[in-house]
Amino acid sequence: MTLQTSGTISFNDVNVEILGVGYGTDSNANLNHYKWRNASGVLGGEHGLDDLYGTQGGNDQQLITVGSTWISTGAGGAYGFRSFNPAGNYIGSCTDGTVNFRNGLAFFSCYYLTGYKTVTLILRGYSYSNTGFDKIEIRPEVLDGNSSTGGNTSVFQSYKSSATFSRGSYYNYTQWVWPNVNSNTFGTTNGHKKSVILRSL
Repeated sequence: MTLQTSGTISFNDVNVEILGVGYGTDSNANLNHYKWRNASGVLGGEHGLDDLYGTQGGNDQQLITVGSTWISTGAGGAYGFRSFNPAGNYIGSCTDGTVNFRNGLAFFSCYYLTGYKTVTLILRGYSYSNTGFDKIEIRPEVLDGNSSTGGNTSVFQSYKSSATFSRGSYYNYTQWVWPNVNSNTFGTTNGHKKSVILRSL
């Protein structure tokens, strides 16, 4: 979720967006954090919250409209966004759909399988290998606790090193699968909005 472009903005808002959920504190201690400065473009001198209007956290951020489908007895149901699968079963949609750190190549898929209890991320670009980000965060578009919009669903955060990595040259993709994810962070309601943020440490 991009920060607002006008009006009231808090340290908490900026910490959550730039550093991630769990860093939301009402403190000005992070004003000189290099990630705050990189986001605002003010690399030296005076720096304030107003410099952060309209900024977005992470190396890449996608907004997913949740879709779902039944896959199989073992895999269970798939929830999230899935536009890459040789067998089909495409679900959901994604904005903007291109990966910043891969020169605009496609953001193929990010979804949860209820049977396997896994989160899968697939990006176009076999030659990029296991690069571009260190951590994934999946969270409601708006963290407001509202069950009607999905704002009350869980937040998934994990390091890339916890995932199984694979890639394929024929379909030109790279894939990460995080195991043992007990909660479906996409929720089970089609049409809810989720932010997927890929961050560096």
